[in-house]
Amino acid sequence: MKAYFDRHQSDKKAKGWTPGEKGFPSNGRIAWALWGSDAGWSWAKKLVRQMEAADKKGRSEMEKQEVEVRALGFDLEEEDNEPMIQIERRAEQRDGKLVEEEFLVGYAARFGVNSLTLDDFQERIDPSAFKIVTERRGRSSPLETRALFNHDPNHVLGRFPGTLTLSVDERGLKYKIKMPKSRRDIVEAVERGDIRGSSFSFIIAKGGEEWSVENGVNIRTVTKVHSLLDVGPVTFPAYPDATVSVARRSLELFKKSEEEKQEVKKEERREAVDRLKAYRDKFADLQGFLNERKDRR
Repeated sequence: MKAYFDRHQSDKKAKGWTPGEKGFPSNGRIAWALWGSDAGWSWAKKLVRQMEAADKKGRSEMEKQEVEVRALGFDLEEEDNEPMIQIERRAEQRDGKLVEEEFLVGYAARFGVNSLTLDDFQERIDPSAFKIVTERRGRSSPLETRALFNHDPNHVLGRFPGTLTLSVDERGLKYKIKMPKSRRDIVEAVERGDIRGSSFSFIIAKGGEEWSVENGVNIRTVTKVHSLLDVGPVTFPAYPDATVSVARRSLELFKKSEEEKQEVKKEERREAVDRLKAYRDKFADLQGFLNERKDRR
């Protein structure tokens, strides 16, 4: 909208712009009024400044916090015979013509499913992790997730809200992208089964994880995501080793905490054993004293 106003600044110099001039109102003057006149131009400039400030803040936050990337492969399809990614079509009436729109629909994350082993831990996503999607109120900043192909910012497929919709159901985090006409190659690759995986990148919230040990395996449960940066289809659904560094450091802290707990328990057991020995020695002394008195009688 701002771009329109900027392009048509030249209309103000044309004949018929000013009341009283021959040809007033000119076509440019009429279009300017229909778009909101000077008030609309001011509003558009203000909105662009806000968007630029939000993008700058987002980049600043990303520089401070480390981004993690997680992928969802097609192997999960075998569990419920439902594809993790597919193409849907919908016909719409537009200007009296029937137009077919194509949507790429997939799951970026599945709930309650353990990942492959990452170093010496596995990971799962808790259903409460994506409240930033389901809860619209109380956000410190708007959700502006992008739909990217292979996490590449040079291949933007959509943006939330608008051409990208996000939702959470019992299976996981679902996304729906209104595909650009220029990306028929991705649509075709998905339909042929060449692309069958999805992925998402995020920044975990402070305190947004829990660690546990199950059957001897360290389990990291993601309970709260602070920022959902992008979702979308990927050619190779894998966990990039570099993006596991955040979880790896968290695991080291968890291990250290568990070791300290074990040391505390060992110390407590030692103290309990020492107290038991002391009680036993006192009992033995008391028993000896009673036996001695008995012998004197």
